[in-house]
Amino acid sequence: MIVVCNHTAGVDPILVQSACPFFIRWVMAQDMRDSRLEWFWTWWDVIFVDRTRPDSVSIRAALRHLKRGGVIGIFPEGGLERPPQQILPFQHGVGMLIKKSQARVLTVTIHGTPQVDPAWASLWHASRSIVHFRELIDYDKQPRSAGEIADDLRRRFVNYTSWPVNNTMPGIDELPGSGKKGRPVPAH
Repeated sequence: MIVVCNHTAGVDPILVQSACPFFIRWVMAQDMRDSRLEWFWTWWDVIFVDRTRPDSVSIRAALRHLKRGGVIGIFPEGGLERPPQQILPFQHGVGMLIKKSQARVLTVTIHGTPQVDPAWASLWHASRSIVHFRELIDYDKQPRSAGEIADDLRRRFVNYTSWPVNNTMPGIDELPGSGKKGRPVPAH
């Protein structure tokens, strides 16, 4: 199974995992890897991806994990929603992973998380975070391309949340969550 979530804060994977009776192996951007948390990345067996140069190593690791009956967690927006409560473009890599693995998809929405920078500062800020487990989808029964799967998932997330779409994907240097201070992120 692949758990697909919108991405609001660094605390998102912990919130989702804490509500699940099964282990989720998360896919995470390499540039968000903080060496001070290396023990945590190792403990959670995180699969790191390079957003600047996608490679097949991380995809193969995810596919192997799924084939062995494991669960993968992924944030298809490829970065944090900034400003909050909008849906960014879904990367087609999520559709490719779903299509190649033929895994079922559990959709999850998250809101109410602390809007702070850097992303991991959300771990030590109080919040009223809410996690909604939405639906289990079997794309294996639907003949769609990887891009069509990603687009369908995005449409579903827009319907779940009623949030506006933001079709502007920030460049790698502009992605939120990589700041140095634990300050609130200004809303636009």
